[in-house]
Amino acid sequence: MENAPDAVAWHRQELNELFAPLTGAAKAALAVSGGPDSTALLHLFALWRSAAADSLPGIVLTVDHGLRPEAAEEAEFVADLARSLGLPHRTLCWHGPKPASGIQAAARAARYALLQSAAAAEGADVLMTAHTLDDQAETFLLALARGSGVYGLAAMPAERRLGTLRLIRPLLAIPKARLIATLRSAGIAWRDDPSNANSHYARVAVRKAAPEFARHGLDSATLAATAERLARAASALDTYAGRLIAETVAIHPGGFLRFDIARFLEPPDEVVLRALSLVLRALMGHDYGPRFDRLERLHADVGAALRLDRPLQRTLADAVLRLSARPAPSVWLYPEAGRSGFPELILAPGESRLWQDRIRLSLSPNVDRPTAVRALGPAGRRLIAGLIPHGLPSAAAETVASAWHGETLVGVPAFGYAAPPLAPGEFGAEPLVATRLGLAVAPAAEFAVDFRPRD
Repeated sequence: MENAPDAVAWHRQELNELFAPLTGAAKAALAVSGGPDSTALLHLFALWRSAAADSLPGIVLTVDHGLRPEAAEEAEFVADLARSLGLPHRTLCWHGPKPASGIQAAARAARYALLQSAAAAEGADVLMTAHTLDDQAETFLLALARGSGVYGLAAMPAERRLGTLRLIRPLLAIPKARLIATLRSAGIAWRDDPSNANSHYARVAVRKAAPEFARHGLDSATLAATAERLARAASALDTYAGRLIAETVAIHPGGFLRFDIARFLEPPDEVVLRALSLVLRALMGHDYGPRFDRLERLHADVGAALRLDRPLQRTLADAVLRLSARPAPSVWLYPEAGRSGFPELILAPGESRLWQDRIRLSLSPNVDRPTAVRALGPAGRRLIAGLIPHGLPSAAAETVASAWHGETLVGVPAFGYAAPPLAPGEFGAEPLVATRLGLAVAPAAEFAVDFRPRD
């Protein structure tokens, strides 16, 4: 959105403040597309870095989505600019089929996956993107158009975790106009993506309407300030949602959850909805929760089922929520297998790997052969039926990680099962939902039908 810069020149102190979040970083990765915002980020980082006593190592990353023929030339333009500024560069290509619809969302997901992987491979512990004040305002308006709640309308954070990386947005308080003026003053060119002028995309349409919004007092600074205030409200809600989760949710060693649903629904709706969103994200490892209207619908359905003393099953955000009405109301939350089921993974002796981005698997180096890991499934559940607490839904039990040698079940840590040649403790399956929620895993024996979470 338009917002004329107060000044083009960047003082040393201002640059120090922009890049202060890099203090203590080992290496920085910069996401640079060649557009004006990211080109300005590269230029400003190079200015700051050139005057620093200890020059922070950096790597410039450009994603070629393979959607436009000009993209390869744009990546080469960034590579040349990076080299002229003394920084190495890599181009990351998005291979494979592209979706017929939702292309921008798919491209964004692919971009972050490629950037995250490349940054980690390069030894970077920080990834920087060039989101600006204008992006903050546009995101707010897009969320408003979707009918988002407090969290959807809250400002993009200047810093957040992205896997093992810190994602930093140093330009969030800077208007785009100042960045463009900076590049022009320095004689630095940039590349314009034609899709940024295509009003078919909602963000572009909002951007083109910016002057009209500004005439009515809705300029970028005002909208971004509103988003910041909502972010503070969201942070306060998170405090209460976290307490609610700790008091009413128990984590099974297999990575699924059980709620004391009557107590979970007691607080104000906004707290309950946030807690539900946090739990769904943590269970499946998603960066974002489901759409707010879907959360509201699920919340209403659970409340209605409780009032009518009826069971309920719903799927949301790749997870299944199942309400058991008898003998006492309780809610189970576990991953959805989907049409293709859960993937199988081969674990080598001494290896540790993630499975479904929700379970950390490990195999002792003492094991003499690779081991197949897959969901326990109906057949495996029947083999160890005596170890599964009474009242635990079969579908939840079938999602846990199990170890197999051929068609022989040799390990199910979630239910304390190990069979030769695996000894107890040689195959581990740690649910990441516990770490994400900051909670301990409850003993499996507590998940019998009469289970109640402890205070």
